[in-house]
Amino acid sequence: MAGPRGNAAAAAAGGRCSMLRLLFIVVVTTIVGGLTFLHMMVPLPQDVAAAAASGGLTQSRHSMQAAAAMAAAEGDAANALDALDEEEMMEGGGGGFMGMGDVDVSEIDRIECADGLPGEAAKYWKTVQEDVAPTWEDITRGAPRGYLTYEPDRGGWNNIRMGMELFAMLAMSTGRTLVLPPSESFYLLSQKVKDDESHEGNRGPKLGFSDFFDLRRMRHQGHVITMQEFLEREAKTGNLGGKPLPGGNTALEGKELWGYLRDASPFSTSRTPMHPGEHILAVAPGAVDVPGDDGDAESVYDAPEARVKLMKRFAGKREVVDLLSDPRTKDKLNWHFVVDQRRKLRWLTHAHTVLFWSDEVQERFWRRYTRDGLRYRDEIICASARAVAHLKELGGGSYASYHIRRGDLQYAVVKIPAEEIVENIRDVVPAGIPAYVGTDERDKSFFDKLKAFHGGQLYFLDDLIEEAGSDFELSPNYYGMMEQLLCAGGSTFVGTHFSTFSGYIARLRGYRKWPSKSNYYPTKAHKYKYHPDKMPRRAHPVWYPREWPTSWERLDVDTETQPRPDMTTDDDQWFE
Repeated sequence: MAGPRGNAAAAAAGGRCSMLRLLFIVVVTTIVGGLTFLHMMVPLPQDVAAAAASGGLTQSRHSMQAAAAMAAAEGDAANALDALDEEEMMEGGGGGFMGMGDVDVSEIDRIECADGLPGEAAKYWKTVQEDVAPTWEDITRGAPRGYLTYEPDRGGWNNIRMGMELFAMLAMSTGRTLVLPPSESFYLLSQKVKDDESHEGNRGPKLGFSDFFDLRRMRHQGHVITMQEFLEREAKTGNLGGKPLPGGNTALEGKELWGYLRDASPFSTSRTPMHPGEHILAVAPGAVDVPGDDGDAESVYDAPEARVKLMKRFAGKREVVDLLSDPRTKDKLNWHFVVDQRRKLRWLTHAHTVLFWSDEVQERFWRRYTRDGLRYRDEIICASARAVAHLKELGGGSYASYHIRRGDLQYAVVKIPAEEIVENIRDVVPAGIPAYVGTDERDKSFFDKLKAFHGGQLYFLDDLIEEAGSDFELSPNYYGMMEQLLCAGGSTFVGTHFSTFSGYIARLRGYRKWPSKSNYYPTKAHKYKYHPDKMPRRAHPVWYPREWPTSWERLDVDTETQPRPDMTTDDDQWFE
């Protein structure tokens, strides 16, 4: 079950870096010889000043190309290359992510596992040639529209992950640069490591987006920069408007950083309150181009009548925010999304419960992107695949899986005894087959009844780690992600209602083409919640902890045989 990247992957990464450096040398040479042309594509300081004066987006060509152009203009090719260094981008060391130009798309989605484990067998995502081919410049038509900053949720990893997905999708589908929050210690996740200077008190190491997710696809088709780089470019220079950056400090963190962005950003949900229970964020196709999409409307109300009707059904009583046309958001240099539970400004929700794309082609593209482009790092996938293979071997090809949350979950109604779990699931889970249990319950005697139901074949993560011995090298910070993938591999899954951890397992299972009716909850009241094929709509507290089949079904229209029914005909039948 070893999880490190193999030598082949390292060699491939090195090869990609060399190819990129060669490509960038050509680009820099072109820049030196034709800066006038690049001035048309990338704003130089006078453009930035004009944009700052207008408060608009004249200076929206804000990619790393600007830094390269300035260095090249001074005859400094080495600095121009440094501004575009791929390895610096990958590690988040102050560089940005940009389109990679001509690439072998199989390299973007390829996975390599050590010790002969077939990496392709671990894939639940797809490599769709037409989806992967466009670069950031292609998607934005060479005209990116600004930035998006957001505050991470204050809860556990899966709450934070949902925010990452939501705002990555929102930024990319509106042609905006995603600004990553500074790394921080995550609740119930960061494991302390001796002598690690990033620790603060009893908190673990500071972690960020790239510590958990593979960013190859996002580097190719999106633009992502660090918070420090954003503050250097737009806050320290005064381009944001609003109040000055405190002390000119581009390393701001925590409350001081968020307080500044809430006040300084041209659009902030602190000053213009928005909430997923009261608003939907509607995206017209005018900001970006994706394969098969020929729309350029700037308003969602210019969509075909059926789509507008569906949008209104989806919104229900929520307000539709027409992002590209609404005066509150249109042409604003930065959109800042706030997390403030006291003001009910918490963006704790799935992207598909609050985002609506008026163009159906774009909707499918971005939902596929969530599956294919936002996935865990290779070492997590590989370690999980090895363990899944072992469990399947024990079970003759299949096993059952459970996520049983017993710890700090505040919903007491779902914390039921093991004998009650067995009684409620015995008609849907085969008895006697091996089963995997992901849990925070430390007293394994709690599961004696469940173990008996499975003929004594009940396995936990520490059992698999112990069996792997010295071959197991995965960081403890990845154990939760590994457990999600283990549960996603079971032929049937029983999760915990109100748990976002269980919710993501259901989505991963959907990506793997397990039917929705193979997912259950052990509590009678919630047992079949995953079975209806409905879309989320109402402002309801059960939105965030569960997932919805709309996030994984009918993504690949060329392979799906059943189109989605006409949901515009009945206000109640297709929504929950």
